[in-house]
Amino acid sequence: MSMNVVITGATAGIGKAYVEMFAHLGANITLVSRDRDRMQNQVGDLSSRFPGQNFTFEVCDLANELGIQKLEEYLKSHVVDVLINNAGFATNQKFPETDMDAETVAMNVMVNAVMRATHAVLPQMLERGGEIVVVASVAGFLPGGTYSAIKAWNVSFVEGLSRQLKRSKVRISALCPGFTRTEFHERAGISTEPIPNWLWLDANKVVRTGWEDHLKGRVISIPGWQYKTLISLTRILPRKTVANFSGSLRKRSK
Repeated sequence: MSMNVVITGATAGIGKAYVEMFAHLGANITLVSRDRDRMQNQVGDLSSRFPGQNFTFEVCDLANELGIQKLEEYLKSHVVDVLINNAGFATNQKFPETDMDAETVAMNVMVNAVMRATHAVLPQMLERGGEIVVVASVAGFLPGGTYSAIKAWNVSFVEGLSRQLKRSKVRISALCPGFTRTEFHERAGISTEPIPNWLWLDANKVVRTGWEDHLKGRVISIPGWQYKTLISLTRILPRKTVANFSGSLRKRSK
């Protein structure tokens, strides 16, 4: 029996890599995004390459309440075996200069939508079993702006919920990649030229590593030796040193 997978932010980057991975695994996939045209083209391409599998899409703008409600209703009314909470974006502004509307949108997409989508799918998963992945970031382990704070919430949410679900048939994990070659930085207006090649990850390898870790029961997945080393060091170095290092990384990506 095929898995039924729902992926938010499915049209680009890590979300699109998840779509490709699950399509090759024989899954039926529902793409969630606000970009109808892009999803229509994606579903058409997938249907031609993977005959016999079911590919659909839901237009949900998770930046607003109506979009989040629409996603909740879909999850409650369909059988979902795997939920990938991937939708997200970054802004390239210092907090004193940032637009509060943009910060509210970020909270909606990467906190409220994640929390409510997860809550919506849990009743059926607690009964049948299921898999939930939240795409966080190594930024969640480093001092920074609101993006780092949001990703820290993602990590903490997953760690806490995993303990509550320990005796259930539901697994949850947080995927925490570092710099990954996608449209993410371009959309945020973040220059990637100063970032050395050794820090970059491939989106397809990131999602494969994350899924393998998830199936092994690892609650936190950090792809790439360089980021495993970095996060290990943050746990033993003084907080001020970690903050200074995090600040230098952000400056390099401006």
